[in-house]
Amino acid sequence: RKKNILITKKTKKKLLKRELRYLLQLMREKQFKLIFYRLAYFICKLFNKKEIWIVSDSEKIANDNGEDFFKYLQKVDNKKIKTYFAIEKNCDDYKKMKKYGKVLKFGTFRYKLKFLLSSKIISSQANEFVLNPFDKKEKYIRDLYNFKFVFLQHGIIKDDLSKWLEKYNKNIRIFVTSAKAEYDSIVNGDYYYTKNEVKLTGLPRYDKLINERKKQIVILPTHRRNLVEWNVSNKLDRSYNPYFKKSEFYKFYNDLINDKNIIDSLKKNGYKMVFALHPLLRKQISDFELDDNAKDYVDIIKTEIDYQKLFSENSLLVTDYSSVVFDFTYLRKPILYTQFDKKTFYEGQVYDKGYFEYEKDGFGPVCYDYETTVQEIVKFVENDCKLEKKYEDRINKFFAYNDKNNCKRVYEEILKI
Repeated sequence: RKKNILITKKTKKKLLKRELRYLLQLMREKQFKLIFYRLAYFICKLFNKKEIWIVSDSEKIANDNGEDFFKYLQKVDNKKIKTYFAIEKNCDDYKKMKKYGKVLKFGTFRYKLKFLLSSKIISSQANEFVLNPFDKKEKYIRDLYNFKFVFLQHGIIKDDLSKWLEKYNKNIRIFVTSAKAEYDSIVNGDYYYTKNEVKLTGLPRYDKLINERKKQIVILPTHRRNLVEWNVSNKLDRSYNPYFKKSEFYKFYNDLINDKNIIDSLKKNGYKMVFALHPLLRKQISDFELDDNAKDYVDIIKTEIDYQKLFSENSLLVTDYSSVVFDFTYLRKPILYTQFDKKTFYEGQVYDKGYFEYEKDGFGPVCYDYETTVQEIVKFVENDCKLEKKYEDRINKFFAYNDKNNCKRVYEEILKI
């Protein structure tokens, strides 16, 4: 047997013969749906004259960089592209997105066919539902995947996500960043991307951030991986965790929203407080209860969270490790970090600690216990939630842009591909 590599000229005739052989193989394996997809793909490709761009956020929720970038695309006069927004039909945002443009329902035949015909998949998420709608059947149809993946991001990266997002795992063609430190951490980190893929544009959703400050503060902790109860029958859903109320996380935040010193300060200074859980812990929101002293001054959000509204209206954000601080500080508003479980938080996470040091780079005071957290919240309320100059200087230094042209910059980078 000779070890040779044979190179032959690609012709339509050879491609047709190869495809027919493969279709016969699929028939023998009884993969009739895949045969139908392949045939539909080749027929539609003959008549498809425009580029297809599919934009998305989460499976059931828009309201992120995908939504805002999709809205921007509807205003762009480009006759060479057709744009679609992908989302599940059985959700509130499906009808909302239909008002702005053409919508595809995740999982349907039409969506999967458009996916195969697309030249750009553009999303704030990098999960499997975005990159591979055929799931385990992917091996039969992977050769028809011809899209370039544009990762809009869910938020600014401050931790090391290279194990998840590195090039040989996700193959991102445009990796959107918003801060020079973030950009440098990806280009110089273990992601294996270069300046050809990583672009400093700003997040699309920052274009619509507005400041309508009220005398109100918001508490927005991120999730804890060990407290999320995954639904075995439906990987897109989460189950209620009956042991959640025994956690240190629950006790800390339930006590915080009922703390007498905080409530008295809110009452004295005409403030209100809002509390919301991360979407992955949303099933646990019913566990949190307000006592009689807190009910008139604290609101627990039990429906879908309108983050843009929270960023716009609140005067102070209290969080732990969440990247939502970047949206909030883009509006030059103060942050308070409370990290009572710092020693255990990074254990079991899908990422490692990155370039961002809270004490050195953070946009507000960092607290490591309950008592200090309460004291700092009261201090902020007493001072009408003013942003200290040293934190304002850090914010100004951090962001690459402070304008409303983020969508425009992302669009221009996509056109360069």
